[in-house]
Amino acid sequence: MLAEIPGFSAAEVGPETSLYGKGIGLSSVDVMALIIRVEEVFDVFFDDGEIVGSVETFGALVRAVRRKRASRAGPGGSDDD
Repeated sequence: MLAEIPGFSAAEVGPETSLYGKGIGLSSVDVMALIIRVEEVFDVFFDDGEIVGSVETFGALVRAVRRKRASRAGPGGSDDD
């Protein structure tokens, strides 16, 4: 998904890399498009309130997806499909 961004280099992205500005350089519209794609690929759903202000970095996005998948799998479960 991120590899489709012009000038994107995976080697330069870490958990604290901002999705915005001098980080990956996405606009708020780009981030929403990324979230939609993440929802499709990872079979998760985010309410608007979960995104605004909470998914600022690449690591925050990864953690949010992991939480969603873990909660969907249930207590003590795994969802590694």
